[in-house]
Amino acid sequence: MAAIPYCPTQVGYAASFGEGMLRIALDGGAGRYRRVSEGNTHVVNARWVLEGQEFSVLQGLYRNFIRSGGAPLTVPLTLDSSTLDLYTVWILPQTWSLQERNGDIYTIVAQLEVEPLGKYWNGSEDDWGAVAVLVGVYGSVEAAARVLNLLDKLVNQDLPYYA
Repeated sequence: MAAIPYCPTQVGYAASFGEGMLRIALDGGAGRYRRVSEGNTHVVNARWVLEGQEFSVLQGLYRNFIRSGGAPLTVPLTLDSSTLDLYTVWILPQTWSLQERNGDIYTIVAQLEVEPLGKYWNGSEDDWGAVAVLVGVYGSVEAAARVLNLLDKLVNQDLPYYA
């Protein structure tokens, strides 16, 4: 799978998450919500500001994507947490454009269809989902981290399991 080696800039970076939820309006109160599908893709508005050869490489990757008939690419993004993760993406048709050229600086914008990472959507693997529950109980990320550190010490040092 080909990789886009450049991270989109923070300016102009936006995402619409495909959560797979359905809301049914009800008379006289709150609606009813339910999950109807899993693994829905996200849409990201991405922007790259590149110099000469970087621009040429990105344009080459785009042309290869078109010639392949839309074979997926990988790109580093920050979507589900503040850390950079490698996502599988497709470039949405008719969205790739050279927005600006200023000397040897080029600005490319595009919309990407992004496949969600299982580690964030699987409840047993979503560390930040667990931290979010603890923040609700203990009031802050720092307090939740203290509790997790105490539990780690209890399980791994004070009460170790010997087979």
